Amino acid sequence: MFEAFSSSYGSTIIQLALLNLVALVASGSDFAIISRNSILYGRKIGIYTALGITLGELFHLSYIILGAHIFIVNNIWVLNLVKGVGCLYLLYLGYNMIISKDGSGDFRNENESQHYSVIEAIKTGALTNALNPKAIMFFISIFSVVIDINTPLSMMVLYGIVILITTISWFAIVAIFFTHKKIRDKLLKVKHWIERFTGALLIVIGIKLAFTTEL
Repeated sequence: MFEAFSSSYGSTIIQLALLNLVALVASGSDFAIISRNSILYGRKIGIYTALGITLGELFHLSYIILGAHIFIVNNIWVLNLVKGVGCLYLLYLGYNMIISKDGSGDFRNENESQHYSVIEAIKTGALTNALNPKAIMFFISIFSVVIDINTPLSMMVLYGIVILITTISWFAIVAIFFTHKKIRDKLLKVKHWIERFTGALLIVIGIKLAFTTEL
């Protein structure tokens, strides 16, 4: 049984982990949100933002395992609806970051979370990922290849666990990197511009996504 597992599913698990890692490294909005939150609000908020992004991916995995992705593929209006909502959400986040007031407090102490709650960090991470139509198409395309009617539920769940572990591990590393004391101290000196750059980046991503006909 173990040999059958290794030959049939082992390579697929490795491929899924690598493909997801490549997608995470190349991600735009997710990376922007977690790096910004980590720099401005500390490691705790950065990790919780990573958890939120992972929950967003759990949402995608859930409807794929349940087979709802077939409905999305056959009804393009659903994807267009999510695309519209996702674009508006990115524009909303970006606009709020650009107009935010500078000097909103000393972020260097251990009480960064008082400026940005854990719930808000999780919510922002989850919505940024869940409302990203590119993430939807990524999961649909990848799992359409590796999953068929003969794939046992246990393996689909295992595939999902591998994806989630890869995601939270990568973004936890990102959060730890940006909250290294020397790196963060330097970046906090230009926190005003980090906030505005992140906001502008999210707006650009949102506009680009809105005018992209193919995902």
